[in-house]
Amino acid sequence: MVGIVFAKLSRPKKRAQTLLFSKNAVICHRDGMPCLLFRVGDMRKSHIIEAHVTAQIIRRKVTKEGEVLPFYQQNMEVSCDGGDDRLMFIWPTIVVHKIDRDSPLYGLSAQDMLKERFEIVVMLEGVVESTGMTTQARSSYLPSEILWGHRFESVVTFKRETGEYEVDYTTFNNTYEVDTPLCSARQLREVKKELNKQNGVTEASSDTDESDTSSVEVSSRKNSLSNGYLRFTPVYANTNEQTNGAAGDTMALPPAIITAGAGAPTVSPGSERKKNFRKLSIKEPSMDSLC
Repeated sequence: MVGIVFAKLSRPKKRAQTLLFSKNAVICHRDGMPCLLFRVGDMRKSHIIEAHVTAQIIRRKVTKEGEVLPFYQQNMEVSCDGGDDRLMFIWPTIVVHKIDRDSPLYGLSAQDMLKERFEIVVMLEGVVESTGMTTQARSSYLPSEILWGHRFESVVTFKRETGEYEVDYTTFNNTYEVDTPLCSARQLREVKKELNKQNGVTEASSDTDESDTSSVEVSSRKNSLSNGYLRFTPVYANTNEQTNGAAGDTMALPPAIITAGAGAPTVSPGSERKKNFRKLSIKEPSMDSLC
């Protein structure tokens, strides 16, 4: 009987409520690769161990035979800081989905995002450190909840006077605008290939990382043209290597390449309230001072 009562009291019934997902997901570039990002956080002092994240996109699909699948589920590969889906979950972490050729978002532009109907379901699962029981939290993002051309503000700051890191959860959902092409990842790759071709740069292979843009540095001059197109001028790191075309040669690209402009940080409502800090002490490796 005592064991039953203890198990009842130790059940983490509300533990999932302290696991946070950002209100919005964002799309921006990381190391030249378009990525979908969302942020997860934990408000409790006790940690979630063996934490990992999974993501699926649910949408309508029509097969080659004409069969309609109204709720087709497709896995989306996610990682954290270049690793796998495992989290060292002691501070808010940004989860990354690279929009490469295997991504279901590969052919979607910013304009397509406004017309598409899908839902990205994300799940965070782990073991509660204090009880040893498994907990799971879920959230989802609709196309209207994905901000194109945004990036998350940092929530972790270092206080030199105390030697501690502070996590401010009042800015957990804050984002700011960054320059991001409005075209799809597929269109962007085709544009890069065309620019490389015109400038005599041979693509190594189909397996080459799409984020590798070191061969040609492309600077876009946002000229106001009557046809609404944007002119791109290839610019080489070494001007002596220019062999194809003069410096004034330009190539007209579709309007979808126009980038979203950078602006001031977007402040979410309620950020004027008293800050909700969580300190991470660097003096105690055991992290016992986490509060």
